[in-house]
Amino acid sequence: MTLRKSTFYINENYQYEFSRMRSQILKNVSSLNDYVIYYKDAFKYQMYTFLLTNQKTFVGNDLFVSKIVRLCKFDSSFKTYVDMELSCQLDGVKYNLLQESLVAKLNGTDYLIASFAKGHNPENVGSESILCRMSLENLNSDLTQAQMQFINGNQFNVEERYFPINLVSKMVSF
Repeated sequence: MTLRKSTFYINENYQYEFSRMRSQILKNVSSLNDYVIYYKDAFKYQMYTFLLTNQKTFVGNDLFVSKIVRLCKFDSSFKTYVDMELSCQLDGVKYNLLQESLVAKLNGTDYLIASFAKGHNPENVGSESILCRMSLENLNSDLTQAQMQFINGNQFNVEERYFPINLVSKMVSF
């Protein structure tokens, strides 16, 4: 990771929501630990860059989950940012922390193949894990659908967001 100076431009329509979110963050956040993100993998697919992370569900929460983040390849302003939670389930048991992943082509289809463990601490997970797969086409479609729900006015809780705009959260299970 590198540090660089970035300028975020906020549309006038979002000033109220941004102000509300900022006040909630200042009120609820006691440390930068709320913003700890464990980057597990990154890959390109079509015209997008994807990041796979383990991070807190939202600011002020202690539960860690895995998320997939999508950005257009040439977006340096994060205006195309969209994310959603990733997990793997078997017999009603949810495995919420991504351990390892790879992208592979199987029978002409690109898949994300990932191992997940269950736990609350990404630095110390249990030994039980599961291996799952999902087509990148389906993942990309789910991210686009989540983004469209946001654009079409789907409500979300501002206090639970890392960024005030262009952020959607939808859980996807393999």
